[in-house]
Amino acid sequence: MKFNAVEALIHQHGYTLKTVRNGSEIVHDFLTKTYERVSDVLWHGPMRSEMTVEVHLSADHETLRVYYYDGRRQIKTKVHMNDKRAYNAIRDTLAHHSYEI
Repeated sequence: MKFNAVEALIHQHGYTLKTVRNGSEIVHDFLTKTYERVSDVLWHGPMRSEMTVEVHLSADHETLRVYYYDGRRQIKTKVHMNDKRAYNAIRDTLAHHSYEI
């Protein structure tokens, strides 16, 4: 059975599927989720951080384009041709920034 990253992200990790239609009736699907954490900073006290992950699906669902935002600032964009690699890359990027999938 082939691994399906979209199903895993929606059902196991709570991503929401959004569909956007533009003026020429082209449908664009993407998944999104915002991760939050609170860190204790010695000179500041508790500080809230967030990271938003957007997974844009191609029309044929062959490629996944993943965008990472730290608040409103885009920090990384990556295109994946394989579902398992995309899933692992999302997990590893979140872990690098101290978030859990």
